[in-house]
Amino acid sequence: MDRLPAELILKIAQFLVDSHLPSLRNFSSVNSTIRQPITSILFREVSIRCTNSNDLVSDIAELCDILIKYDCALSVKALIMVDFDRQFTKPSLYHWRGSDPYCGSMARGEYNYKRPRRCDLAAPLLPPLAEKCHWRSLPEFLERIPKLQDLIFDVHTQFPTDALEVLHRTNPRCRLHMPQFRLRSLEQSAPNPRELALISSPCVYSIILRLRAGVPERYDFNWDAVFNMINGAAPNLRHVRIIDHEYRDHLWDETGEYWFSPWMPKLPSQRKIFCPTSNNQEKPANILSFGYDGPPTHLLPIFLTDLNPERLQALEIWSRAPDSARELLQLSTDFQFPFLERLSWDGVLHQGSMEQFISGLVNLQHLHISSHVQSLERIPPVFKASCAILCDLDLSENCLDATSVQRLASFIPSLQSIRFNMERALSLPPETDVYTALKDFPALRSVALIMTYRRKPHREPYIPPMELWDRARGLDQRLTSRGIQGARDLCNMAVDADLVRQIWLEIMGHRTMSESPLTVRVLHDYDHGRTGRDHPHRLVCPEWLARSNPGDANRMPEVIDVDHRRSIPQDPPEKIWGLMYIFRILWPPKEGSKDPCYPVGAVYGDALVRISVGKIGRPPR
Repeated sequence: MDRLPAELILKIAQFLVDSHLPSLRNFSSVNSTIRQPITSILFREVSIRCTNSNDLVSDIAELCDILIKYDCALSVKALIMVDFDRQFTKPSLYHWRGSDPYCGSMARGEYNYKRPRRCDLAAPLLPPLAEKCHWRSLPEFLERIPKLQDLIFDVHTQFPTDALEVLHRTNPRCRLHMPQFRLRSLEQSAPNPRELALISSPCVYSIILRLRAGVPERYDFNWDAVFNMINGAAPNLRHVRIIDHEYRDHLWDETGEYWFSPWMPKLPSQRKIFCPTSNNQEKPANILSFGYDGPPTHLLPIFLTDLNPERLQALEIWSRAPDSARELLQLSTDFQFPFLERLSWDGVLHQGSMEQFISGLVNLQHLHISSHVQSLERIPPVFKASCAILCDLDLSENCLDATSVQRLASFIPSLQSIRFNMERALSLPPETDVYTALKDFPALRSVALIMTYRRKPHREPYIPPMELWDRARGLDQRLTSRGIQGARDLCNMAVDADLVRQIWLEIMGHRTMSESPLTVRVLHDYDHGRTGRDHPHRLVCPEWLARSNPGDANRMPEVIDVDHRRSIPQDPPEKIWGLMYIFRILWPPKEGSKDPCYPVGAVYGDALVRISVGKIGRPPR
């Protein structure tokens, strides 16, 4: 399949600017008072799909032509380079803005766990000469966008040295995020200067370390180098996260016992200093947020010791091991977190464990609990007793009724944002007491309601009530374009506009959407009732489609005018790839093939519009 032509990208961009800019503002965080050319709004964030098979030089050249034609190279503030060679995986979701409720600038990866035993992250690095040739156009492109603020390098390779030198010379304040941090070639005798430059780079801002599945004591990074970076070799490193894929995939066996412990890789007994650090033992580390997915008995205490938890502002732990609750209590006993503002916990919780841990967090402002809490009614009094200033509460897997909502309002009046689970029956007339209870929050500004599926008897499939995914439902005339702009974040209007309208009227009375600062989000649990993996990116929104012309002999896609006020059919949940489409290219399928087409552009969460350049085709089998 040929690459997407540059002229077609220009045509799509102009089409979006001319026809859909009001709606695009609705799904972006661009300030309406921006005084730049209107086209530059589309290119404040640019995404490039990188693979070892496509011609990256040609792709970047096409992207440069677009930026030059629209004269908006200086408006590019974020560059995202994504590796789409990873089979059976989904793109990572980036939460690197200040509004992220988890770990500041960390990137949260969503993966399809129904994949073969083979580890897709074990792809070998390209040879030095081949790698230099493959990335030779990146340094020149970085020189063309001198106002770049964030560079997310989500590629399963080491960041090119030439590009790093350009950043150091032209834009040393650019924040480099590496969700697939890879660094293995350090030698104990003679370290390679190529790696030393990356370890001590002032641009490195966040890294994610991924343990290789099923291969003990082997990593895609060097442990000693990581310890050096945490201890101050990387002066601006602020966010570190460790993901153990094998631990997530094979958490329990048939007997319900945790069996992965014997495979857990061990830390090196002796650490080698590869480069001088700017910190000493008296000076604390600079890490502000730390995330860990794995058994807390292995790496968490050691890393918290090196991280100096007294300075941590965000902590995220994903652990479903039976002893995770005990480890949580041990953390609250051994460590103090006086500056912790964000806490995200997804693990086993027993009676009193969460209450004891959060009782000492006087500065806690954002709390996210994904796992089920048995003693949820005991948590609100803890905040009132500790005088915490909690303003954001996410209880995604926990279902609240009207009584629970009223208790939260009485104990935590400072809440500005709340997100919880509720059965769909509670959202149907006349059971509207949950929405009425939300009026008791004096400072509430954002509400996210997760509508779950109703469960049928055992061994029967889950069904969405009210035919939620009925293709006949749409915007029609129920919400005008002015109403869409005023609602801002009512992201599922095209699918269930009646429900959103009902929720709004129940909470706000007869006030219009433009008269109130409150934002309402309605999410749906796509995981067939098994909550815990429901993320904010699973919001449903209207699509602007660019369909292919079946009669075109050249099999090239053709952009058609799609009115966002028109009823647009929606795909069933199993075909939604966790993306919020602004537009996509539908290539004609090959003869005899039933594979869906691959999306070209998408909006993740509150991100801006991305024009993706690269290999276009169908997802790998």
